[in-house]
Amino acid sequence: MAKLEFFNCPVKETLALFKGKYALDILTQIFNGTNHYGQLLRVIPEINSRILAQRLREFENEDIVSREILDSNPPMSIRYALTEKGRALEKIVAEMVIWHEKYEADSITKKN
Repeated sequence: MAKLEFFNCPVKETLALFKGKYALDILTQIFNGTNHYGQLLRVIPEINSRILAQRLREFENEDIVSREILDSNPPMSIRYALTEKGRALEKIVAEMVIWHEKYEADSITKKN
């Protein structure tokens, strides 16, 4: 296993992708096939359009999602799709869920 350093740590940099409010909620919805801007607004409780647009722009800038404006009559329809980098990130999140279910689910139950 590679030695991890505190500064310039790849794990820290990867986790920083999830730092913004609703970031993981947005990505999870896109992983699960919800990929239109309006759909994302409806399925993520309490998110507002400003935050959603900001996070999606951040994901575009990081090359995690791509944005496509669909040919449609007004209102404009925008679809987001995972890039290769985004699909790789989906695998990491899935592994984190597996880890949580294996190691943390019991500790949460024990606390309650």
